[in-house]
Amino acid sequence: SSLIVKKHNGEFVGKLAPYGYIKDPKDKHKFLIDKNVSHIIRKIFDMILDGKSRREVADFLNQNDILTPSEYLKINTNKDVTVMKKWNPEMVNSILRNENYTGTLFQGKKRKLNYRVNKKINIDKDNWIVTKNHHEPIISKEKFDKVQDILNRQAKVNKDGSIDILSGFLKCKCCNN
Repeated sequence: SSLIVKKHNGEFVGKLAPYGYIKDPKDKHKFLIDKNVSHIIRKIFDMILDGKSRREVADFLNQNDILTPSEYLKINTNKDVTVMKKWNPEMVNSILRNENYTGTLFQGKKRKLNYRVNKKINIDKDNWIVTKNHHEPIISKEKFDKVQDILNRQAKVNKDGSIDILSGFLKCKCCNN
């Protein structure tokens, strides 16, 4: 219950700051932008806005020998973590979907069922603990929302297996195709 109170007071109670941030040495409940990797976060968002897929972004990061979040964490904190050597679309997607990059802190997304069971359940978005202006944003809210619109577009596959050139951009008012 004390952790929930801290979360409601706007204090970050996790072990690690999100990739692109470091914990503030003066206040461990706040984040500072990590200048060493924040440009990577911006590049990932910009590439999606330029029309690249998550796979193309992951390939670009791998070709340019950019450390994955787990590799970077292991090198800089000496923590014993499972290291992913290559970027993949799921890693890129988790960065693109992380709204903490807009400067707002989201906590309480999952909760343990009870003290006996170690299983966590997802909490409805309405019940998340949100602290606006918690830290300096890496990505503007507008840019984040544009990327979410792009990621949420669903390309419809035609009966012959092809994808229409306007799929995901236009929708028929009558038949929803």
